[in-house]
Amino acid sequence: TVYDAKTNSRCYCNFEVEQVIAKKTANRLYDSKTFRSSTDNSANIIEFKKTSLQEALSPAIKAMQLNGKVEERRCYEEVKDFIRCYYDLREVEKKLLKESGDSFTAYNLK
Repeated sequence: TVYDAKTNSRCYCNFEVEQVIAKKTANRLYDSKTFRSSTDNSANIIEFKKTSLQEALSPAIKAMQLNGKVEERRCYEEVKDFIRCYYDLREVEKKLLKESGDSFTAYNLK
């Protein structure tokens, strides 16, 4: 779920990360998770599907535009940073984030 930091309100934009990352990246992340074969930092290997990311974030961008000026490029970069940081977390940390129900930025995950 994407939140507007200015208003701390939910933008009702939900999507699965697999929708916005390249298939090659998804396969590599799956293999590294399943077989623990990769020691690479996932932030270095994540490739995004630009069009899919724009489509997924479109409702959030529109909602935030109602509350004032929005820098679309910055929004996309912040979501990408969050996804990169999220994939570097251990599974137990991801579970805690999900169960907390709180909103987090990429900075909070570093």
